[in-house]
Amino acid sequence: MWFFCTYIIFGPILDFMRSLEVPSSDFGDSSLFSILFIANSMFCFFLFLLFAYLAFYTFFDRNKFLLIVSLFATLIIPIAFRFLIDQKVAFWAFGVTNYFPHTTFKYYYSDNTYFAIYYIPSGILYYFYRRIIALQEAKLEEEKLRNEAEIAHLRSQINPHFLFNSLNNIYSLAYDKSDKILGAIEGLSELLRYALYEKSEKVPFKKEWNKILQLIKIEHLRLGNPVEFKIELAEGLDNITIPPVILLPLIENVFKHGDVQTEKNPPQIKAWIENDKFNFKMTNKLSSMNQKDNQHGIGLINIKKRLEHIYDQQASFVVQEKDDIFISQISIPIND
Repeated sequence: MWFFCTYIIFGPILDFMRSLEVPSSDFGDSSLFSILFIANSMFCFFLFLLFAYLAFYTFFDRNKFLLIVSLFATLIIPIAFRFLIDQKVAFWAFGVTNYFPHTTFKYYYSDNTYFAIYYIPSGILYYFYRRIIALQEAKLEEEKLRNEAEIAHLRSQINPHFLFNSLNNIYSLAYDKSDKILGAIEGLSELLRYALYEKSEKVPFKKEWNKILQLIKIEHLRLGNPVEFKIELAEGLDNITIPPVILLPLIENVFKHGDVQTEKNPPQIKAWIENDKFNFKMTNKLSSMNQKDNQHGIGLINIKKRLEHIYDQQASFVVQEKDDIFISQISIPIND
């Protein structure tokens, strides 16, 4: 394919050079020897391309002088090799030559230089083609690493906040000498292992949901008799994958800033699929003692940033406050 594309550019030049008055080669009568000489010619042309590519690959960014020297060598070595096989080895082994037996290297060289007009530029162009592809791949890899580092940084801000709140919960149980403290510590251990060491870019929704239930259980142990969450999960969610620890901060936010004691407005969780997107909606009544703090804002901002890094503009995270009701909703594409 590369030879075909470059021939469109350099082919007319090569044909023009061939049309000039240069003596043609004198193949023998034997087709076997003709095949040998043709194969040797093709190998010579391949050396033009290969040496030109290697010259730029080796010296283009290192030493321009050696690059020029290597290009001169590219003009000589392939023709010298072809001359050795065509005129010397073939005559010594079979008593035949491609050109007339008395052909000098000077004449042979001048008769073959026009092939370099096609094959050497082809090798150079191939080098720059590969170089552009490599630079593009390096740029994409750098952008990927930068995004991964940014996501890791965002998660590092979310996880300590989660840890401090959970430790406060356990402290409350320990202060009251509650017999529920062992269950709370066990649940916290599993949650922290998931939040801190889950390295997958995506996890099944079921895995994140199990951690949500664990978090709710821990908070219930601390609060004693909170109202039960109103949960509505649609069918078909088991096959959905989402970023890890993307929903947990929303649940944590309910217990930190919401009213979980009023039966009239219990916290509500709804998850469903619509228009090839996974939707998760959290609704809760704000506590009358609620005061927004910096950590509250960071948690929500981090969720939005993580979704932008992973899904670009395909995902959305919307929060709104109506009277004393706080609503947050995440929408993630499921066909990415």
